[in-house]
Amino acid sequence: MPEIDNLVARCQAATRTRFGSCTGFIARKSRDCAAHLGPDPEVEDVIQEAFVQVYRSLPSFQGSSLLSTWIHRVAVNVALQHIRRRKRQRAVPSS
Repeated sequence: MPEIDNLVARCQAATRTRFGSCTGFIARKSRDCAAHLGPDPEVEDVIQEAFVQVYRSLPSFQGSSLLSTWIHRVAVNVALQHIRRRKRQRAVPSS
């Protein structure tokens, strides 16, 4: 898909100020994954963390999968980390 390839190239070449042109696509994928967290007050934090992870990891994107698949996987991993962290916090009794 040429438009996705173009988006990947733009995002990989983006500076912090130009990364904004890529965020709409990333936001849709991140929100789809974060929706599975249910009514969690930290959903926006999870979405933001997914953005950060995508931004940091984008230079290493190899293109062996679709960009949307890769972003989805990053967002899923961030959501799973959040769920694990939340479970650990519940398991530790507060003093």
